Amino acid sequence: MDTPVTRKPKRRVTKITPESVLGALESAGTVISKRDLGKILGIKGEAPRRDLKVLLHNMAKDGQITMPNRNAISLPDLEDKTSTKGKPRIIEVIVAGVTDDGELYCNTANPKLQGRYPLIISDDSTLDVGDRAQVVLTETSKGEFTAKTIKKREKSGAHALVGIYEKRENFATFSPISKEHQGLIFNLEGAPDEGLENGAVIKATPQPHNAGKRPAADFDELLGEKKSHLYSMAALNNHDIPYTFPDEVLEYTESLTAGLTKEEEKEREDLRHIPIVTIDGADSRDFDDGVWAEELENGDFHAIVAIADVAHYVEEKSPLDMEAVKRGNSVYFPDMVVPMLPERLSNDLCSLRPLEDRPVMACHMTIAPNGKLKDYKFTRAIIHSHARLIYEQVQKAIDGEYDEKTEPLKAEIATLLAVYRALSKARSARGAIDLDVPERQIIMEEGTVTEICKRDRLDSHRLIEELMITANVATAMALGKIGAPCLYRVHDEPSTEKKDNLQQAMQQYGITFKPKSSSITPKDFENVIRQIKQKDEAEMLMTVVLRSQMQASYDPQNIGHFGLALSHYAHFTSPIRRYSDLVVHRSLVKHLELAGKGSYSLKNSELNKVSEHISITERQAQMAEWEVKDRLIADFYGDKVGTGFSGHITSVLKFGFFVSIENGAAEGLVPVRTLTDDYYTYDEKALTLRGERKGRIFKIGDVINLRLTESNVVTGKLTFVLEEFADSQKPRDGRTSYNKGKRNFSDKKFQKKDGNKPYKGKKRAD
Repeated sequence: MDTPVTRKPKRRVTKITPESVLGALESAGTVISKRDLGKILGIKGEAPRRDLKVLLHNMAKDGQITMPNRNAISLPDLEDKTSTKGKPRIIEVIVAGVTDDGELYCNTANPKLQGRYPLIISDDSTLDVGDRAQVVLTETSKGEFTAKTIKKREKSGAHALVGIYEKRENFATFSPISKEHQGLIFNLEGAPDEGLENGAVIKATPQPHNAGKRPAADFDELLGEKKSHLYSMAALNNHDIPYTFPDEVLEYTESLTAGLTKEEEKEREDLRHIPIVTIDGADSRDFDDGVWAEELENGDFHAIVAIADVAHYVEEKSPLDMEAVKRGNSVYFPDMVVPMLPERLSNDLCSLRPLEDRPVMACHMTIAPNGKLKDYKFTRAIIHSHARLIYEQVQKAIDGEYDEKTEPLKAEIATLLAVYRALSKARSARGAIDLDVPERQIIMEEGTVTEICKRDRLDSHRLIEELMITANVATAMALGKIGAPCLYRVHDEPSTEKKDNLQQAMQQYGITFKPKSSSITPKDFENVIRQIKQKDEAEMLMTVVLRSQMQASYDPQNIGHFGLALSHYAHFTSPIRRYSDLVVHRSLVKHLELAGKGSYSLKNSELNKVSEHISITERQAQMAEWEVKDRLIADFYGDKVGTGFSGHITSVLKFGFFVSIENGAAEGLVPVRTLTDDYYTYDEKALTLRGERKGRIFKIGDVINLRLTESNVVTGKLTFVLEEFADSQKPRDGRTSYNKGKRNFSDKKFQKKDGNKPYKGKKRAD
């Protein structure tokens, strides 16, 4: 019998790579020790530890990692602006295109770093247009950067882009409006021979990179002519917001029967005799709320807020409903609106148009002279709007100037004003935060910005606002009282960090912000606002308070609304443009046993998903709206580069400070690198930049003289320099308008290296 041979097991070799080290450091998110890094990587034994030590030494030498001391490792600080020429640094990039030499060029993935590295060239043949990669940058003598790939990210895939079409002599080009593809021009393939004019707005999808050739894109569709809705369409595309309705949805919408049957009318409360009116902006196209009020004998007020009965038309789980929940909300741009519901609903069947019968959800409220909500009742009703009024028209009536529409409604407008004043008392008593930050308004004619101004906040605006808030409160209380499902509009109190930052900022202006207890209240903010209103820097400081607030969202669980100082709050008043309100209407119908169709049937798990989804779509819409406004403003100021302005500092950060010009019409950045008289350091607590030698301080509210140096419509950014330093600044290759200042590679760069002969592939697009 043979004796078994006992073999010593082989030592398990742990493979250590730069990618695994970088991944571990990314996961840690902070400085860690060699020992902790070894644990994360699963390293055991002397030999693997020695291998790791050598690898870390080489990675630190190459600039891939930072070692503050012998036992500490971290990723490099990407925000470090003091690095010297030739010193490698690590950033994440997106491959934007390819030169005619076959060299890939990239843009930084982090928006904060865009513009710091003018041209990033990579010769990594494994990368493709649209790929993301972590790279080590090395600055060349030409002020450009070369990139060495450390880690290739998961491929992002081809994504359609929106941009400008231009027909050349023998080919067509496509110039996208995209931060990631800034300055890049594609050869366009597959475009129709007819029907496209120069300057048309189109959608196209970039092709995979083919080394040695100009980047190309495939034509997808025509979106508009001559820059029509260019920035709006680009934003919709960038944020994946649908802007056309599927045929199935449109067919379903067309099949809906308008109005109510005689039987349905009998089931509803008839309010057609009451002079309910709508009050909206002059450019509004859908009217989803009507109001009316009367004074009772005991001094109380009876107010009615009548809201379009969208649930009557949009059946739960129908194609129309599924599209509405997908969109979550309407999106509003200065030049166009992307509705949540098709126009037949938003502008017709569910719009409370004047002198037409419409089904509504009616909220009857009894309001005391001190503004307290004493009672409420919900009904399904039918109304006949007596007039379509606009805010400015009602404001004139409030001021004693009536016209042919407001004169017959003189008594009703006076009563509505009295209700508003009562509700204002209640708002003040509970300490609701009233920042009163004016809204910026962009006026457009035929697709061109003609004026940028602040929208006046009138008593007529506040009147409608307070009535809507009170109806929303009644809704949340009605559903909360019986434990019915509800999508509450919740707003949490500021985090400790936000509160501390605000406290530090206010101290610089002698403003006291010391909550009496550890639990902060809205009245603490109201106390700050009262002090701010006495300051010359009031408007800028109001913005600081606004930025200290948390983001509101939708939630089936009620935590109250901090900003409004309300324990119960839900959106009820805009079901045409917000899906949350439609869900709330359905819950009212079912759980208050109201007549008619449109009852609620969602499960709790479904309601949770809906709340999360519409909170996301709301944020997407907000970001898209900001993006469009920024680009339109940059376009408007494109021909004003080199012009001087007087401005105020609105916020201070370590890379510079933001300034507001022309009474808040526009905002831009003064980079810290342009402050050439000193070396400035950022005081995070005081929110200031201070010169180390001369002691000059820049803080919020300072009035300064500026010169506009760059207007970039792709990024939507304006860049300024202080007037005193303007003449000493080097000229920047900025984009003053979309068709000007595109990156211009030299002819030499686009020539073949062998023999210096021109590239003989497709013609240069630029």
